[in-house]
Amino acid sequence: LRIPVYGYERSWWPYAKSRILNVLVGQRSIVIRRENFFHVPLRNATYLYAYLYPELLETLACKIAAECVPGTRLVVPRFSLDLARHSSFTLVKQYHTSHIPIFVYRLTPTDS
Repeated sequence: LRIPVYGYERSWWPYAKSRILNVLVGQRSIVIRRENFFHVPLRNATYLYAYLYPELLETLACKIAAECVPGTRLVVPRFSLDLARHSSFTLVKQYHTSHIPIFVYRLTPTDS
């Protein structure tokens, strides 16, 4: 079973490096696009990985909360999400790998 994985990168060098690594390891289920993820619909995402600085992460959390369905997971290394500001997310797990904190959040149903 191949599950499609989409990566979005605006910066030229990380985009090129990702594409080259995909070719070298023969990875076909990962598609790297040089696009702004704010212009990409995220409604079908089940898992999102975001290695972003805090201000951009906060903005992305708003987009995820508006577009994604409850149960969508967000995995974030290094920086935590402000749960007081983003009450639609729940911290599911937090751990460290190579001295880097990893945070896993779940989008929870909103009270409507």
